[in-house]
Amino acid sequence: MVLFYLFQYAKVVEHIKTLLIVMICLKPFIVMIVEKMFSYYGGKSNQTEWIAKYIPYDIKTYAEPFSGAFWVYFKAGFNSSLLYLDLDTIVYNDFSKNNVNLFRCIKKYKEFYDYIKDIPTPSDDLYHQFRDEFYYNGEKTDLNAFQLTAESDFSRGLKYIYLVTHTFSGAALSSSRNVPKGSGPRLVAFKRKLIKPLWIDKIKKITNIENLDYKDCILKYDSKDSFFYTDPPYFKGADYSVNTFDNIGEHYRLSQLLKSIKGRFILSYYNFKELEEWFPKNKYIWRSKIYKKSSGSRKGAKVNEGEELLIMNYEPPIFIN
Repeated sequence: MVLFYLFQYAKVVEHIKTLLIVMICLKPFIVMIVEKMFSYYGGKSNQTEWIAKYIPYDIKTYAEPFSGAFWVYFKAGFNSSLLYLDLDTIVYNDFSKNNVNLFRCIKKYKEFYDYIKDIPTPSDDLYHQFRDEFYYNGEKTDLNAFQLTAESDFSRGLKYIYLVTHTFSGAALSSSRNVPKGSGPRLVAFKRKLIKPLWIDKIKKITNIENLDYKDCILKYDSKDSFFYTDPPYFKGADYSVNTFDNIGEHYRLSQLLKSIKGRFILSYYNFKELEEWFPKNKYIWRSKIYKKSSGSRKGAKVNEGEELLIMNYEPPIFIN
C-alpha cells in the first residue's frame, strides 16, 4: 500500500512539473498581453517581447534600477500567477524625480484618472504653458531640481505626462517643438489604461516606487531570489537620461556591482569593446538581436537598424533563443 501511494505521489509531482514546463513554454505568448504604458525616449518598444522571455520565473523580487517607463515590466507576463508563483515584490526605481512622481500618481490610478480625464488634447496653449513651466521660457533647466515628497503631486504629474505624450517617442520637454500632429491620441490612450482592468492589475502589483541611485537600489533589493532588469543609459549614446553615465568609469562600476550580487540580472546594452573584458563570454550568457529603431516610425524618415545586447549571469531556458 505504501508503495502504491508513493507511486501515485510521484505521478502527481511529474504532472506538476509537466504543467510548469507547458506554462513556461507558453510564456512568449503570455507576455504579449500588455504593451507599454506610454512612449518614452530610450524605451524598448521593439525589444520588450524578446527581453521578457528571458526573465526567470522562480523569483520573489523583480526590480529595474533604471525603470524609465517600466516597459519591460508591463510587457512581461507577471499577470500570470501560474508563471510567477512566489513573486511578491516589484520595484520601480528611477533617477528622474518626474518619472517617480508620475508613477506615484499612476499607483493612485482612479484618483489620477479623475484628475486628468477632462484635460483637452491636443492643445497648443496647454503644451506651451506646461513646457515653459518646466523650461522657464524655453531655457532648459535641471529637471531634477525640485523637492520630491512621499505624496504624489497630481498637478506636476499631469503636466509631465501631457508633455511626454505630446512629443515624438516621448522625448519630453522639448524647448523648441510645437505639438506634433496626431499626438492627442497618446494621452487619450494613457487615460484609458488607468481604468482598464488588465492595466490596473499590473499597476496594483507594483509594490515599491523608489528614487534611488541605481547602486542603492540594487544593494537594497539584492537577494538570491531577486532579479534585476538593468537598462542603463548607453555608453556614448544619446543623452536619454538625467542620470550621469557620460564616462566609462560609471559603466565599469555598474559592471562590478552586478558581478557581485547574489541575485540574477539581465544587462541591456549596445556593444562596446570593454564589455567582453568585464563580462567574458565563457562566464556570462550573451544574446543579441537586430531591431529597427523607433526613429524610423516618423513618416519619410530613414529606418535605421540597431543591435540590442543582453548579458545574463544565469542560463536561460533551453527553448528560448
